[in-house]
Amino acid sequence: MPGLDGYTTAELIRRRERSRHIPIIFVSAIDRDDEHIARAYSMGAVDYVFKPVDPVILRSKVAVLVDLYRKNAEVERKAALERFLQEENLRIRQEKLEAERQLRQIEERQTAIVRSLPIALYSSDVEAGFSGPRFISEVIADLIGFTPEQILQDPHLWVNRIHPEDRDRVLNEVASIPVLGGMSTEYGWLCADGSHRWFLDRAVLIRHEGRPFEIFGSCLDVTDRRHVEQQLIQSQKME
Repeated sequence: MPGLDGYTTAELIRRRERSRHIPIIFVSAIDRDDEHIARAYSMGAVDYVFKPVDPVILRSKVAVLVDLYRKNAEVERKAALERFLQEENLRIRQEKLEAERQLRQIEERQTAIVRSLPIALYSSDVEAGFSGPRFISEVIADLIGFTPEQILQDPHLWVNRIHPEDRDRVLNEVASIPVLGGMSTEYGWLCADGSHRWFLDRAVLIRHEGRPFEIFGSCLDVTDRRHVEQQLIQSQKME
């Protein structure tokens, strides 16, 4: 303008990305008929004002549009923030699920490894010693005929089935773990079917904040090795 009229100007404003959302108020002293007013609104006008214009009214109209713009911008900002939070929450949940899946895989792998080992793992309270283990792996059931649950429920089962000739020695070695930091001993054990097996029991002391906290150990079935040794001794005696 003056080279362009208001309609062409409004069309150019609407074409530009930066200005396409700007509210347009038409102010005219000539075009008062319905056709021109309808054309202005079709160009995206939000209001059509005739001259002479009351400055107070015009400023009020503009103030309303500015206030609406700010409120709409705030709504859009909050909506964008909410979308971001939802996406972030979804991302965190997916990462958590993936971490839990990986953790389950690690636990399953560790369990499979423990089950494949020819040893039984256990943990016990320092003061209780062999009485009242906190944990014992399932491999023990294949070795002695008692399930881990039976051993955990009866705190004296393991001690009472140590061979009488070995029991006092073994209990003394267990009692010395807090002082020595560990033990390595062999002893006989009475299984559920009445047979005797020999175990190599190795245990270490676990400390927490510098204080004795727990005994962690492993039992290796050395029965076959003991039988071979006994056969060798017997052969040597025969010779």
